[in-house]
Amino acid sequence: MIKEYIPDNKKARKMLNKYHKKHDKWKKRKPVRIIMYLLCIIGPLLAAVYVYNNQDGLFIRNNEDLLINTYSVILLSLFLLWTPTIIYYKLLVAECRKSLTYKHRESLVLHDGMIKNSFSFPSMNMEDSYLINEIKYPEITRLVHNTYLERLSVYGTVTQTLYDDYGKNSVHSQKTIPNERLDFNLYYYDSDDFVKTVAERSGVVPEVLDYFEE
Repeated sequence: MIKEYIPDNKKARKMLNKYHKKHDKWKKRKPVRIIMYLLCIIGPLLAAVYVYNNQDGLFIRNNEDLLINTYSVILLSLFLLWTPTIIYYKLLVAECRKSLTYKHRESLVLHDGMIKNSFSFPSMNMEDSYLINEIKYPEITRLVHNTYLERLSVYGTVTQTLYDDYGKNSVHSQKTIPNERLDFNLYYYDSDDFVKTVAERSGVVPEVLDYFEE
């Protein structure tokens, strides 16, 4: 019996956007983020206080000068503090999401003899990149169901076909990869049935984890 599992796009966006917050590195760096955020808030205030308390040293003669200098130093401190903070935040999010594969135009079908997962992904070198992964049930050696990450990892021998222009049926490469791991983030409608069916058809009992794992 063939079964197809359709991605729940709303759940997928929510799950993938929050994925980095489950990463161990994100949790360990929380004190650093808090300190940087506090500096971004307190820094401009301290700069404004400094200008107010040092009007003579800064040659401030009237309220207009005070307002201009205060405004200028606040803008400068905001730029100097928030720029590295934003860059740090973006780099940390990217680092915590590096193991994620963003699947567009995804198709997930359980055939009678194998799993077939197809999807496109952004590529600067290919016109219409599209990847098809197939793994036969008897060649599945291990299943890991991570309930914390809501992910099923399937280990085994994978047949992989990569198209550089799927619309023109242009195959870039085709290969068989032993001991490969395929990750399925469980954002599909009826994901529980997907996990159950794969386990039943492969005869492999899933290992259940409830903590972060790359």
